Amino acid sequence: AALASQSPLLTAREKVSITVDTRTNVLIVSASKENFSVIEKIIEKIDSGDNFDAIGNAKVFMLTLADATEAAKTIRTLFEARGDSSKPLTISVDERSNALIVFGLPADIKYVADLIDQIDRKTTTQIMEIRFFPLKSADATEVAELLTNALTNKPKSLTAVSANRQSMLQFISKTSEGKQLIASAMEEGVLITPDKRANQVVVKARKEFMDLLAKLIESLDATDPRIAEIQIIPLVNADAMSMADVLTQLFRLSASASADSKAVEYTLKSPNGGSATLGTAEQDALSVTVDARTNSLLIGGTKQYVALVSSVIKELDSSPAQERISKVYPLRNAQSEDIEKTLESFLDKERGRIAQTLGTDKLGAAMRLLEREVAVVAEPTSNRLLISASPRYFEKIEGIIKELDRPPAQVLVQVLLAEVTLDNSTEIGADWTYQRVDGSTTSSMNTNFGVQAGMSGFSGFNLSVTSGDLSFFFRALQTEGRLQVLSRPQILASDNQEASIEVGQDVPYVTNSNITDSGRVNNTIDYRPVGILLSVTPRINDDGFVRMEIAPEISSLADSSIQVSENVSAVIVNRRSAKTTVTVQDGHTIVIGGLITTTDQDRQSKVPLLGDIPFVGALFKSTKKTKERKELLIVLTPHVLKTIEEADVISEPQIDRIEHMGNGGDDALRKVIMDSLKRDPELFRVIKEEMERRQKKQDEKKETPAKKETPATDKSSLGGPVPLEELRRVSEAG
Repeated sequence: AALASQSPLLTAREKVSITVDTRTNVLIVSASKENFSVIEKIIEKIDSGDNFDAIGNAKVFMLTLADATEAAKTIRTLFEARGDSSKPLTISVDERSNALIVFGLPADIKYVADLIDQIDRKTTTQIMEIRFFPLKSADATEVAELLTNALTNKPKSLTAVSANRQSMLQFISKTSEGKQLIASAMEEGVLITPDKRANQVVVKARKEFMDLLAKLIESLDATDPRIAEIQIIPLVNADAMSMADVLTQLFRLSASASADSKAVEYTLKSPNGGSATLGTAEQDALSVTVDARTNSLLIGGTKQYVALVSSVIKELDSSPAQERISKVYPLRNAQSEDIEKTLESFLDKERGRIAQTLGTDKLGAAMRLLEREVAVVAEPTSNRLLISASPRYFEKIEGIIKELDRPPAQVLVQVLLAEVTLDNSTEIGADWTYQRVDGSTTSSMNTNFGVQAGMSGFSGFNLSVTSGDLSFFFRALQTEGRLQVLSRPQILASDNQEASIEVGQDVPYVTNSNITDSGRVNNTIDYRPVGILLSVTPRINDDGFVRMEIAPEISSLADSSIQVSENVSAVIVNRRSAKTTVTVQDGHTIVIGGLITTTDQDRQSKVPLLGDIPFVGALFKSTKKTKERKELLIVLTPHVLKTIEEADVISEPQIDRIEHMGNGGDDALRKVIMDSLKRDPELFRVIKEEMERRQKKQDEKKETPAKKETPATDKSSLGGPVPLEELRRVSEAG
C-alpha cells in the first residue's frame, strides 16, 4: 500500500501499478523496466527488517520507542510550516513494523533522519509513580474525592488562556512557631483512586508531585487515635429527651437509625449533612445517648467535646424546677370562687397551647406540663385562695391574683327626675226641669248636662231656682292646678357591676285567671315594683369617662282600673322611664331624656237649635274647657370615687342635708343612729368621743368667727352627723 501511494514519485514518464493479493501475501507490480528495478529493491529492504538503507530518493526509518503515526504527524506539521511546496516530501507509515517510509530529496531525508533520532530516544523527562497510602482515621473515598476536587478543578478564567496555564502548588501548615512550607510542586494531572476494602488511596502522579500528595494525605489523616471518654450525667431537674433536643440543635447532632423511645443515640453530622462515617474520628468526636428510664445522658467522645457538653448540661439542669411553693393568699376585694374559676380557665388554655406546640409524642412535654401545673383552691368562708405552684411560675400566678384582686373603682350616679304638671279648666252650664201633673197625667221636660250632679260637691258658683213646676240649676267653675314631682335617686356602683335602687311598693297584678268546674275563679298573682326605680351598670375608663347602661323609672298607680274579665280587674300604672347607654365625663351633668306634653280639651253639650240662640242659648248648653301641660326631665351626673377621701367629699354634703332637715327630722334620725350604736358599746364610746371633740371645735369656731374651718371637716355638733366609716360599720352591724 505504501508503494502504491508513492508510485507516482518514481518517474514522471510512466505509471506504476501495484496490486495486493492478501490471500497469498503477494504484491503484483506492473511498471517499466527502470522503475521495476527500483521497486524491487525497496520491497526487499522493507521485507528484510533492517533499520534503514538509502534506495534512491526513498528511505525507511524503523522506530523503537516512538509511535510511527504520531511521529509522522509531527514531521508533516513541521514541513507544512516551512511552506516550500516545490520540494515535495512524502511520509508513509507501516504500522506492522512501526516504521516510517520517507520519499524526497536527500537533504530533506537527512533532516527527517535527525528529527527521528531526537524523537525515538530512550530517555524521557516525565516519570510517573504509583503509590499506596493506607489511612488510619480518614475515609478513603472521602479523601480521594476531596483531593481530586482540589487538584483538578480549575479557578474561573480571567482571560481566554489563563485557565490553561500551569501553576505551582504549595502546601503550608500552621505550627506553633508559625506557618511552615511543607512541599511544593507543579500542578499536573494526578489520578487518585480509593480502595474501600483496605481503606487506602492509590495515587498515580509524577515523582516530583508525589511528595506534595503524600503530605496532603498525611495531613488529612492526621487525626491521631484518641482515648474515648465516657461520662454518665443523671439529670435532676431537666428531662433527658428535652435536653437531647437542645444538644441536637446546639452541636448539630443526628439520631442514629437504631434509635428507640427508651435509648436514643445522637452523633455529629458530616459536612455534607449526612451521618458521620462509621468508625471515623468524625463519629467518635461526640456521641450522646439518652436513657429515658433513669433520665440520664451518656456522653462519649473526645475530652474537649465531653467537657463542653457536660458544662452545658450542668448549667441547664441547675434550676430546681420541680420544687413547689404553697401559700394561702387572702383576698381583699374579689370573691375567692370567682378568682378560682378565672385562674383554672386561664391555666387550662395555657397548658393546652403548650401541648399543641410541643406535640403529645414528646416525652419532655409531660414533664414540662407537670412543672407548670398550678393548684388553686378557693376557701369561701375566709375568702382566701390556696395556691401551689413551682417557683418558676409562682410569681406569675401571684401577679395575676393581685391584678384580679385590685380594688375596683366606684362611681356615684346621681339622677334627677323632675316632673311638673300644669292644668287649667273652666266649666259653665245650666240645667232646667219642667213637670206638670194634670189629674192622672204627668208631663215633664228637662235638660241634663250634669250640672245638677256637679253641684253636690259644693265647688265653684252654684245657683238653684225652684218655682212650682219649674226648676233651674246653674253652675260656674274655674280650676287651676300645679303638680311638681322631684325625685333624686342616687346609687354607688362598682366598676362593671350592676347596681339598682328601688323606693316604692310591690303591686300585685293578675297574670293568669281560670274558672274551675265548680265555677270558682282562680287567679295567679304576681308582683311588680312601683315607685322610684334606678338600675345602672357603669364601666369606668382610665381617661375619666364613665360608660353607663342606665334605666331610671318613676311609676305610680292610676286612680282607675280596667275590667279585663268578669270579677277580674287590672290596675293601671303610670310609668315615666328611660333606658339608654351613655358615656359621660366624671363630674359632668347631661340630660338623658325629656318629655313635654300639652293637652287642650274643649267640650260643649247643648240642645240643638236652642243652644245656638245668642244669649238665650247659654240656658240650653254646658261648656267645659281644660288645658294640661306636663314636662318631664331626666338629668344624670356620675362621680368617680377612687379613694376614701373622694368618697368622703361626696358623702358628707349628703349627710349635712339630713342634719338640716326641719320639723325634728334630724332629731329622729339622730335617735335611730344612736340606738343602733348602743348595740356596740365600744364603738358607741369611740364615736361619742369623736362627736364631743367635734362639738368642742364647733364651740371654738363660734367664739372665734375670724377663723374659718373646712365645712367638710367641722360641721358636727354633739350628736350630729356620724363619720362615714362609723356609719358604714353601723350598717354592717345591722
